[in-house]
Amino acid sequence: TWIHAGGDRYRWRDGQWEDAGELAVIPNGVSWVRDFSVNRYWCILANQVGFFEQGKFHTAWGSQGKEDGRPEALARRRGGGIWCVLRQPNDELNLRSFAADGTPALSMPIPWKGGVLLTDLIVDQRGCFWISSSTHGALRLKPDATWEVFNAGSGFATDHVRGLFEDIEGNLWIPTDGNGIFRLTRRAFRTYGTADGLTTDTVYAVAPSKAGGVWIGTHGSRS
Repeated sequence: TWIHAGGDRYRWRDGQWEDAGELAVIPNGVSWVRDFSVNRYWCILANQVGFFEQGKFHTAWGSQGKEDGRPEALARRRGGGIWCVLRQPNDELNLRSFAADGTPALSMPIPWKGGVLLTDLIVDQRGCFWISSSTHGALRLKPDATWEVFNAGSGFATDHVRGLFEDIEGNLWIPTDGNGIFRLTRRAFRTYGTADGLTTDTVYAVAPSKAGGVWIGTHGSRS
C-alpha cells in the first residue's frame, strides 16, 4: 500500500509504515497498474512509462522531446503487460501496449480529434479495450482491431462519460453527466436514472458491493 501525504510518500510493508526513501519519486495523481502475471507495478513517472522491480524504476517508454508526446493513462492488458494512452503534440491520442517485460507490442491511433478529456481505461473480461471521455463519449477496441463508437453522434445518449466499470457478471456500467448510468450487457443497454431511485442523473462513480451488486455514486449521494 502506498500513501502520498503532504509531499511525503510512505509504504506499508511487513506490518509497519516506512518512508519510501529512494522510491519517493512518484508524483501525486499518477496512474498505477498492477500486472498480476509477474506481480509488477507499472506507473507513469513524469514523461515516462515503466515499472518498479527490486526497488528500482525501469523505463519501458520515455519521452525524449515534445515530438514524442506524453503518457496520460494506463490499463492492465489481458495476458500480462499494460495498455497506455499517449497524447501527441498535435493533441491527438495514440494507443500503445507493452508486454510484461516492457517490450512494445502495439501502436495505433485513437479516432478522437482534439480537446479530449480522458476519464477511464479498462479491459473487459472478453479482452476488449475501452476508453472513456467527458467530452467525446466512449470507444471500444474490438478483437478485429476496429473501433466501436459510443457518443451522441452514433446514437448513444451523450458525449459526457465519467468512467467505466465492469461487474463480476461481465456487464459494463457507464456513468454519465446528466443522463444517468447505463448498463451494457451482451444483448442491450439499460438506463438507470431518477425514475429508478437515483437522486440525480449526474453519476460520478461505480463500485462493487459485497452482495454482488454495485454502488452508484451521484452528485451528493450514493445508491
